Amino acid sequence: MCDPVSAGMFAVSAASQVAQHQQARKGVDQRNRARLNKFDADNETYLVETMLNNNVWKNDSIVAEYEEEAQFGAMIGQWREYDEQIDKLFADADFKLQDSLLKMYKEDYAGEQTGVTAGRRAAQNIREHGFRMAEETANLVLNTELIQLNKDRTRNTAQANINSIFEKVRFPPVPGQTPIPEPLEAKPSNSSLILGLASSAVMS
Repeated sequence: MCDPVSAGMFAVSAASQVAQHQQARKGVDQRNRARLNKFDADNETYLVETMLNNNVWKNDSIVAEYEEEAQFGAMIGQWREYDEQIDKLFADADFKLQDSLLKMYKEDYAGEQTGVTAGRRAAQNIREHGFRMAEETANLVLNTELIQLNKDRTRNTAQANINSIFEKVRFPPVPGQTPIPEPLEAKPSNSSLILGLASSAVMS
């Protein structure tokens, strides 16, 4: 039979062990709850960052479309200037040939001379007009080829710029790894409490 002092000591020891056990379980619950709250917060942050990154990419894609259109528009504007240069070259050549024709017809009269000299003088203006025509034709061909090269260079530059703009927004953002939850802490086993109580009972 157990004496009252031993029974009292056992009761105090048992109450203390039960309180410690419950406190340990409560501490585990609090730490696990904190881990779960952190995991929820990390998930919210992940979703918000993913949404923001997607919105930034969509906005950049829209801006890129406008920039590409601006590049294309600039190229078309430059081509129009080159076409106007070609038109001006042809107009200038036409006026020069017109002046050459007028000059040729004004000066083709050989006067009262006859024979070889008169024929040579009459043909001289026609030859000079032919030379002027050949020169103007060569200038037109060379300048047209040069302007065409400029148009090609402008097109290649615009295409390179458009490709560069497209490459910046070619791929949408790829979300990273979703948050990984921390492993939860196991609660203290009831068996340790039972063993502790049994040990206190034996000692009492």
